[in-house]
Amino acid sequence: MATLKTLAMILAGAGSVYGAASSARAEAERTQKLVLTAPVPSGNFTIENDMGDVELIADANATEVRAEITKIARAKSDARAEKLLEEVVPTLELKGGTLTALYDAGSDREMRNETLSVNWRITAPPAVVLRLEVGMGDIEINGFTKGAAIECGMGDVDIESLSGGVEIDAGMGDIEMGRVEGGVEIDSGMGDVSGKVSGRVTIDSGQGSIDIEVLSGAAAGAGDVDIDSGMGDIELTLPEQGWGELEASVGMGDIDAKLPAGVELMKEGKDSDVMRAKNPKGGPKVTLSSGMGDINIRQSKDRVD
Repeated sequence: MATLKTLAMILAGAGSVYGAASSARAEAERTQKLVLTAPVPSGNFTIENDMGDVELIADANATEVRAEITKIARAKSDARAEKLLEEVVPTLELKGGTLTALYDAGSDREMRNETLSVNWRITAPPAVVLRLEVGMGDIEINGFTKGAAIECGMGDVDIESLSGGVEIDAGMGDIEMGRVEGGVEIDSGMGDVSGKVSGRVTIDSGQGSIDIEVLSGAAAGAGDVDIDSGMGDIELTLPEQGWGELEASVGMGDIDAKLPAGVELMKEGKDSDVMRAKNPKGGPKVTLSSGMGDINIRQSKDRVD
């Protein structure tokens, strides 16, 4: 994943120059669509996509994996763009119980003035186990029940609903989670992170705001919460019950907490840059840290979306 993160940073820094050069030369754009199907895998479903968007939709009535694919080529002429499209070969490969979606882009391409991308819109049964590796492109996931592991160099990740937990390693882009149950582990280089989650929560962000609501209830599950931000505000919403000890610290910024009655609250440090709280009802530990940014903690009943 270090390679994807490095690629994201390089492309972000050189984006304006590269975009100007490629737009001056790549004057033609052509698209081509196709559909592929494959049996439902007994193991993982892996999507490997160098450039392009990936949309994954769970369908309870699905008896196969179906991929609607859009290939996009940009080049200096229509003929050249058409030739590039012919060389792009997407496949669904089933080996040893693992299904892999990927494409071969061929080798006849002038990287400085030609671009290729492949967009996938995939429907599959909800119980498929997801593994995604995307170099550059947005990711959307909805309705799966066995969790997901995601690596993304540059692009947004939008999860509408997912159970079984998620692991995300992202270089640059926003991460939005409508509802994720079963635990969250996120390593983000740059971008905002938000969502409603349950289970153990671990978020490490280099730069960007974080807004997390921990879900309550036995079905949602409980776990320790550990959020660390290099630069950016942290907003954390906790249920009244379901947590025990809390510690928040900032290098530069303020800490504000609205906690239930009966919670013991202490602020420490010269500028009150460390706060500790203990909930007599007990539960998992919450640890928050921001190098530069404010930390705000509140109860679910006080949250206004």
